[in-house]
Amino acid sequence: MSNQSENDYFFKKEITFSHNIGLLYSFLASVGWITFHFAILYAINKHNFIIQNAFENSILKIEYFVLIFFLGLILQELIKSIIIIFKAKVKLQHLKFEFSMSSLTPSIECKYPISVKVYKYTLLLPVLIIIQIVWLSYFFSLYEFVVYSAFWIFFSMFDIISFILIRKCDNNYLATFHTSSLGVVLYENPFNYE
Repeated sequence: MSNQSENDYFFKKEITFSHNIGLLYSFLASVGWITFHFAILYAINKHNFIIQNAFENSILKIEYFVLIFFLGLILQELIKSIIIIFKAKVKLQHLKFEFSMSSLTPSIECKYPISVKVYKYTLLLPVLIIIQIVWLSYFFSLYEFVVYSAFWIFFSMFDIISFILIRKCDNNYLATFHTSSLGVVLYENPFNYE
C-alpha cells in the first residue's frame, strides 16, 4: 500500500513573491497614481495650492485620516466577501476574518479554495471600486481623496500583484491565499469533468 496522501494526486502550485517586491510596487503605484492625478487637477484648475490642500485635509488631520483610511480598507474587504459569497456561493461561516497587526490592515479570505475566476475578481474589483472616490477631487475640489485613494492603492498592491501573477491561469483551477507567504496557491479542481 502506498503512503502517498490523497492530496498528492492533485496538482498544486504556489505562486509567491517577496515582501520587498510588494512594498516596492506598492510605493511606485501609489506615487504614480498621486502624481498623475495632481498633474491633471493642476492642469484643470491652475491652482498652486492643490497639493498643499490635499495633504492638509488628509494626513495632517490625523483623526479623519485614520477613520477614512480604515473605512476604505474595510469597505474593500466587504466587497471581497460579497464577491466570494455570491460568485463562489460560499457561506458566511466559511469566511475567515483577520486583522494583521504587522500591516494594521483587515482581511477577509475564504477558508477553502475557490475557482480562480472568482478569486481574480476578489483580488482586483475591490480596489477598482473603492478608488472611484477620487472623482470627489475632480467634481467637488476635495483634493484629499487623491491622497486617500493613493493609500488604498498602496495597501491593495499585494492583491494586484497576485492578480497579475495568476491572470493567465486556467479558470478551471481552484485558488486560495498563501498562508505562509505572499501570493496564491493553485489546485487542480477534482470536480471539473470537462
